[in-house]
Amino acid sequence: MVAALVVLALAITAWIVVGQRRGGEEPASSGSIDAATTSAGPTATAGPTATARPTTGGTSEPDTAESAPAGTALPALESFLARASSADQALRDASRRINVSITPTEVTYDQRTSELLASAAPEVVAPTLPAGMADSLQQAALLVYSDLVSRWSAMSGSCNQGVGTFPRTVFDDCFARGAPAAARFDDDLAALEQLAEATPAFSVPGQDSAPAEELAVRIHFIDVGNLGCGSTGGFVATDPIQIVWQDTPDETGAPDWQGTVGYDGSSVPFRGTFDPAMGWRIEILAC
Repeated sequence: MVAALVVLALAITAWIVVGQRRGGEEPASSGSIDAATTSAGPTATAGPTATARPTTGGTSEPDTAESAPAGTALPALESFLARASSADQALRDASRRINVSITPTEVTYDQRTSELLASAAPEVVAPTLPAGMADSLQQAALLVYSDLVSRWSAMSGSCNQGVGTFPRTVFDDCFARGAPAAARFDDDLAALEQLAEATPAFSVPGQDSAPAEELAVRIHFIDVGNLGCGSTGGFVATDPIQIVWQDTPDETGAPDWQGTVGYDGSSVPFRGTFDPAMGWRIEILAC
């Protein structure tokens, strides 16, 4: 399950499954929404001082003890590319249904709209992202993922009241926040496919590996940037999400965070634990 759950005053936790080996327009503004509004992602809070392990904006270097497979990276991304295309279509169909329903005073979510949004949910898309990608390839894949999560969050999460007809004012901070991501999605998806075809094949590490945890942390950072802390979409990961590992205990006596994730000047502490049945349980100290 990927839906975020607040477990501490400022911490957001989710179960993230990654690395599994598996073979047009957004809703219009409801009247008071700025279509250009975006979010900068989770807000930094007080956290531990961290030192870097050998990782940058992408993922740890793959284990070179095993021979890399021949060919390109495209086969490893095929499941994600297919799922992303399917989610894109579902979001476009849902947005059309919502647009048709909008009146000067009301917005309707029917059962089919709810089904379309469920089929494009982050927990449906994220498991198709493979761990072990090179930095540039992972960044391109996460950009596509963030496009989808931004759009989904603008119609779901706190913006989804369930099936029914609701006052239009309920959606004043929704819908248009996903429009910039929708406008760039096709180009981002094409760029990812092109890069995958030009990138050498790689071995997908186990789900309990360090690269898998790093990917799960970045996925949850994107989810929190769009769904957590009262967000309703708008965060698109155009820059590499940096992870800095903490190698020494925090002298302040704070919880045992593993490191920080985010960007220079706005990173947040994280920690993860692995469960074979559930995947990675990632906790981020945000908001």
